[in-house]
Amino acid sequence: MIGAIGRKVSKFTEDETLRRWVFGRILGKWSDSQPYRKHFPPYLENDLPLPLETPYSNFSVLQTTKPQGKISINLPGKSLVISANKIQELFEQKFSDIETLLALHRFSWLPVAGADLDPAWASEIWKVWVDRFSDLEAGWPWHPYTAAERAINILDFIRSYGIPGSKAETLNILAMHAPAIAARLEYFGENYTGNHLSNNGRGLYRLGLELGLSAATRVGAKILKNEAKRLFLPSGMLREGSTHYQLLLTRNYLDAALAAQRYNHPNQVDFERIAQRALTAAAALRLGGGFPLIGDISPDVPPDYLICLSSNDTDTGWLSMLSDKERGSVIQLMDGIVNNKVLASDGWIRKDHGPWSGLWHVPPKGWCDIPGHGHDDFGAFELHFGAEPVLIDPGRGSYGEKSDAAFYRSGKVHNLLLVDGIDPFPPNKPYYNESFRRHICGERPKFKITPNLKISHNGYSRLSGVGMVTREFMELESGWRITSRVEGNSRRTISQHFVTPLGVEVVGKDVLLKGRELYRLRAESVWRVQKIINWSAYGIGSPCHMLILDNCSVLPFVSQVEVEII
Repeated sequence: MIGAIGRKVSKFTEDETLRRWVFGRILGKWSDSQPYRKHFPPYLENDLPLPLETPYSNFSVLQTTKPQGKISINLPGKSLVISANKIQELFEQKFSDIETLLALHRFSWLPVAGADLDPAWASEIWKVWVDRFSDLEAGWPWHPYTAAERAINILDFIRSYGIPGSKAETLNILAMHAPAIAARLEYFGENYTGNHLSNNGRGLYRLGLELGLSAATRVGAKILKNEAKRLFLPSGMLREGSTHYQLLLTRNYLDAALAAQRYNHPNQVDFERIAQRALTAAAALRLGGGFPLIGDISPDVPPDYLICLSSNDTDTGWLSMLSDKERGSVIQLMDGIVNNKVLASDGWIRKDHGPWSGLWHVPPKGWCDIPGHGHDDFGAFELHFGAEPVLIDPGRGSYGEKSDAAFYRSGKVHNLLLVDGIDPFPPNKPYYNESFRRHICGERPKFKITPNLKISHNGYSRLSGVGMVTREFMELESGWRITSRVEGNSRRTISQHFVTPLGVEVVGKDVLLKGRELYRLRAESVWRVQKIINWSAYGIGSPCHMLILDNCSVLPFVSQVEVEII
């Protein structure tokens, strides 16, 4: 408790915006969020608590022998090798990252194993889990998100291979998941509820349909439909600021739609409409060189497993695990075309220029989406030339508030202009209201897409003597010219950051980027180079470079950087 109090005091002393909020609240200047009843969404007033229902299933029992040899289990950021005679030790492992432990209890390695999965191993590991963790008081293993993920992964396994272990025991344990999830639904009011609640609903819905649990089906469907209104913006984009989570939530609603199709459930059309909008938005994010990982990378499944949802490559990843009929149903939903103006108003600007393609993240309010999985990256972008990523977002390899987890969430590792090394907008809090945010950082950001993309914000007006920041991206014959301007009348350090996965050579005030093609970054001052990590999945990354221009200047400040193929 003392440690927790110390951390809160530390945050309070370090965060000037938080202090201004607290003092304003004491003076009655800022209104508080509306009261709510934790775990009880208002639309479920007459549906909770959820009863324990008797399961029924026509699935056959998996007939298998004891596994032999060893198995490699891929978890977020870590692979475990387990011998057949030491399966009991699997759940005794200690992990430095809680997400690795949760993934183990979610059986998240099952779907990504694909055709390489040996059902004998899955069956034996499930039996061990049931023996050790069927007690509902077992802590983290029964966290509602973890319980929902585990239930879905085991149900998918059953659909492919049959019921592992004792049929009666497995079905009863799975049925227990429904009231366990419903008892701790991840609803925390309008300002604190994220995507977890919708996945609680997906777990209930899948359990209900597959096991004949009518109450679970009803509650799960209600959650999925109501939370879609909270989660998705008019363009179909998730409001949580992460492209990987866009794919994840798209998959979740497709999964619900396919389950409804299998059981001829009336919610099929509703879920297909939600999924189609999300699919259309996901496709618009894909650039010439692939799918950019902007914002957090989920530990649930690697991005490569879901990137098929943004392309026509329907024989890979999650889509490859579907039946021909189900895959055909998803493909029929993939023919939508997003309205780029609506996409931009929802915070994502897509711009193509000859062989160049780019994606800019511009949250409408400027502040990082919360609750969510976005980074402190207002105005950051990714640029590709043809099939080659040239300037990238490096993503984030783990969750947390310290060390690398905090560093890769910050503006310091994005293609951004920073003033005095701080992020464009302050750390956001779910309890800040719109009036307070405007008071701190002025009016909402503005952008213009044609003829040149121009993005302006007042996030740094919280600093004395600093005004509007504007970046204009002008299309050139061979690339782009980025003109940056910072208004004001004080002396500040202006740094411009560029991240590339390509080889780097500094030549005077130019930087040569060496990939399949040769590119040049041309500036008016000297570059410095820093090695960082380009994260391709949770806990998995490869080296890349960050290029930085530093200028100590009396405002106003003006600078030009050109990005071109040579």
